Amino acid sequence: MTKIEDEMESSVHDCWSITTDITTILKYSDDIERDLLSLTDLYNVKFKKLMDEVDQLLDELHNVRDTYDELKPIFDGKDGDTADKDFLLTPIVDKDLFGNPVDEAWMEDANVIFGSFGDKDNE
Repeated sequence: MTKIEDEMESSVHDCWSITTDITTILKYSDDIERDLLSLTDLYNVKFKKLMDEVDQLLDELHNVRDTYDELKPIFDGKDGDTADKDFLLTPIVDKDLFGNPVDEAWMEDANVIFGSFGDKDNE
């Protein structure tokens, strides 16, 4: 889990403890009204914190979704948000990071550029 998810989970557990806090106040408090008002203030702060963490998590989710949507045409070989069920049957044209077709002419001279590692002729 990410840091945001851990913080949010902790905040949810903090907010769930309200039921035990109310029970404790009802059992041991000398001034129930004052203590319940204090508890209300405390849990308003806890729930605000929780909502901030939910908002951060949603922002992170939207950023991941936007990045995926930007890169999806490159990964599935399609130009659009949705892929066909049979997109594996269509030939995929290699594209660079920006979606431009890759020039494969450099591959003819790849052994000259990179050498041919492991060939007996190079030993």
